[in-house]
Amino acid sequence: MEGPEDHYALREKFGRAIYALVARSYRVTVEQMALLEPSLSETVCASLLDVMCEAMDEVVRGGVFSDAGNTAIESGKPVLVRDDWKRVFEPDEIAASIQRIT
Repeated sequence: MEGPEDHYALREKFGRAIYALVARSYRVTVEQMALLEPSLSETVCASLLDVMCEAMDEVVRGGVFSDAGNTAIESGKPVLVRDDWKRVFEPDEIAASIQRIT
């Protein structure tokens, strides 16, 4: 965000090397960046995700699956989702994931 204009190309090259999976880079102003973070990512997206979670909680609280639905869940869930899937949130797994993708 600071520095002489002739350093821009070098900084962009450095950024592309660090974030090699990124296909394109864009030059934005501080004001434009503020639209993305925090306005879009937190104020809008996180707020809407929170409302979606509240809505799901409300539906789950007020509804139950039929016997047939529960039977389907019992047989389908182990096929579709591993029992230990929540370990993706454990610090060691997060670190390993970062190592795999960088």
